[in-house]
Order: sequence, then C-alpha cells, then structure tokens
Amino acid sequence: MIRRTSTIALLTSIAIAVASFLAVGSSTPATATSASAIYWANYNNDTIGTAGIDGSSPNQTLITFGVQSSRAMAVDANHLYWVNVNGSIGRADLDGTNVNSTFISTGGTFVSGVAVDANYVYWADSGTIGRADLDGTNSVTNFTQDVGAYGIAVNATHLYWTNADNGTVGRANLDGTNAVQNLVSGGNSLYGIALSATHIYWANYSGGTIGRANLDGTGDDQSFITGISMPAGVATDASHVYWASDGSGSIGVADLDGSIDNLALVTGALGPAGIAVYTSASPSTTTTTTSVSTSTTVVSTSSTTTASGDPIAPTFAG
Repeated sequence: MIRRTSTIALLTSIAIAVASFLAVGSSTPATATSASAIYWANYNNDTIGTAGIDGSSPNQTLITFGVQSSRAMAVDANHLYWVNVNGSIGRADLDGTNVNSTFISTGGTFVSGVAVDANYVYWADSGTIGRADLDGTNSVTNFTQDVGAYGIAVNATHLYWTNADNGTVGRANLDGTNAVQNLVSGGNSLYGIALSATHIYWANYSGGTIGRANLDGTGDDQSFITGISMPAGVATDASHVYWASDGSGSIGVADLDGSIDNLALVTGALGPAGIAVYTSASPSTTTTTTSVSTSTTVVSTSSTTTASGDPIAPTFAG
C-alpha cells in the first residue's frame, strides 16, 4: 500500500510539473524570430504580409486587424511597427502576435512614415516629425515641425525624410536641429526612403525608379534602379535593396550596387506600400543602431500622381 501510494504521488507530481511548464510556455509572448524576413503593408486590404528573406513561404495575411491604410513600416529586434493613417502607430511581435493598433497616438490626422532606432520610434504626421521612447512613452508630437516630411528614416547620426511637395530629401541631426530641406532634389513623387551604411535610397513613384545618393546628398542618381511599376516603399539590409511595387503587386530586390536580382521576388500583394526587412544574423548597417540589421521604410505622398491604385494622400497643406 505504501509503495502504491508513493508511486501515485510521484506520478501526480510529474503531471503537475508538466502542466506548469506548458502553462508558462503558452503564456510567454512571442519575441524576435530567428529567421530573416521581409514584411510589407498591403494598402488595399489593410493587412501586413511577410516572406522569407529569399521570398519563400509568402503570407499575405500575417496581420489582418489593427492596420488602417498603412503606407509605412519599420522593424527592430523584437517588433514590427506600422502607421495607421488616421493618427496612430501600430506594433506587433515579429510573428504577428500581440497586435496593438494604437501603440502610439501621434496626435495628427495623416500619418505617413515611421522609423525606429535603438532608443526611439519616430513618425511623420501631416508634415511634422514626432518621437517617443521605444516603449511608446514620452511622446513628443512636434519633435521637428513644419518640415513637410512624409517618408522618414534614421541612422546613428541623422533623420532623413522625403518632402512630398517638391520631390526632395531632407535631413536633420537626431535632436532635430540643423534641418536641411533640399539635401537631394529632382525626385518624382518621392515615396519610400531607406538607408544603408553609405547611401540613401528612395522610391520615385511616378518615375518608376529607385534613386540613390551618398549620405551627405552628393552623387545623387534618380534612376539608380529602373523598370519598376510604381515603387512605393523601400528597405535595405547589409547587401540588398528591396522595394514594394504598387503597380505590379510585388516585392522586388537588387544588390546594393543596383544590379537587379528579381523584380518579382514576392507576388500577389495587394497594393504593397511600406516595407521592412529583418535580418537576424548580421550587425545593423541600415537605419537603426540595434544589434540586428533592420530597415526603416516609409511611404510618402504627392499631389502630382493620379495613377490607379496609388496609395496617395491629400497634399500636405503646411
């Protein structure tokens, strides 16, 4: 009887331990994925899609709620960020769980760009750049005022943005000082903007090209990559530049030197706009100062483009 009772007690203890382990595991929130991935915002049906960094296993509906007319995305080691046009920044884990559609309230009426570094989330709303801590607190909605920003990107030293009104790229110090509005000029409906360790990249939506310049604005080439149907968002990793093609519903990729690898790496997207790239194994060389390679991608707007399917917004009145 004692032996039987001891056996039953032992089995009960094991069962309780297993149940406790499973309960803890199931309640632990998902964090960073170990796989490199591409993410994009499907403007036409308010979803976020994803695929492997090589375009494999595409999923157009990673996130199906909490996304509103999103034109821009960003990513860091643990989270996805996206803009909701009517005044918020959304956030989710990299696997699409724990969606918070109002992670940050931007205080404005047209949110067009988002960027992230090791300390802050930045956004463009009605031409003004805002900033908050990574946990969403200490929001400053007018961090940089009246710069006309639609797209936005950040690296270790500067903020960059696209000016929707005049086809230029602007730049300021990380504290918002020393703003220069025409670091690069001559663009054609500039939408997305992203950075590598040495260059700025932007999408000329109406011109069908990706432009490139040195980080100081010199050596600009508005036709660095050509043959793209309505490029909207743009992103980079350590070796490639990626873009979202609104016109063809696809994600394309090229080497950082402009050699096109694949105009249709991923197909079947529905008005892809913002795009972001998470690279799990390499140090950051793009637009953040975190320990993983991340890209900040944005989509801006212009009143000069009227093409069908254009994720365009009213002209900024400021």
